[in-house]
Amino acid sequence: MPDLVALSDVKDWLSLTDTSEDTKLARLITALSAEFLSRIRRPSFTPAASFTDTLEVMSWQNESRMTDVFVRNYPVNSVASVTINEQTLSQYDPLQPDLLGWVFDASLDPENRQKITLRGLYWPIFETWLSPRRSIYRPSPMRVVVTYNAGYAANAIPADVQQAIIEWIGWKRGVSQLNAENQTAQSLYIGAYRQDTMVANATFKTASVDMPESVSRVVEVYKRAIVG
Repeated sequence: MPDLVALSDVKDWLSLTDTSEDTKLARLITALSAEFLSRIRRPSFTPAASFTDTLEVMSWQNESRMTDVFVRNYPVNSVASVTINEQTLSQYDPLQPDLLGWVFDASLDPENRQKITLRGLYWPIFETWLSPRRSIYRPSPMRVVVTYNAGYAANAIPADVQQAIIEWIGWKRGVSQLNAENQTAQSLYIGAYRQDTMVANATFKTASVDMPESVSRVVEVYKRAIVG
């Protein structure tokens, strides 16, 4: 998976002009880009690519005859094909409301482009996808296969994501520098009591925190709620 931030942006944020830390920073960029994806439970983020998801819809009966199907990768950019129980569907035609079709709203904000909607009064649920123990007359589940393009372009990664990873790198670098300091003289004893200095206390507290609060907030914004 490509890095989500550029080395030059990280160095600019940290006010670094030489190349002495380039190798370490590049390693942090790659590691924390992958860690960010893991935290938001998204298998892919960039670059945009083609995917095929096979999903089961367990319930289809509702008043509007509409069912949302959430795909695993987003933002969805375009939909190539949709099949349901091995039957290819066309895009939903409001002029033929009885026929089942799929709907995708490409005008939504990227983080809201997570699904297609199956819509129509006639649902071909009694057709194929047979098994020795499943009657073809049972209405569920339906197997839906969606082929689509999803992801951010390399030059369109959200700015808040990039800034969060840059700040996370700065945090990790700072913790590493604090831990590398000689802490042996950072405390003193008064009788039987040990008094830690502010440096030692700051090092301990900082090292025990996983990430800055600003990064945690961005993780929550992009975390995938539905895991499949």
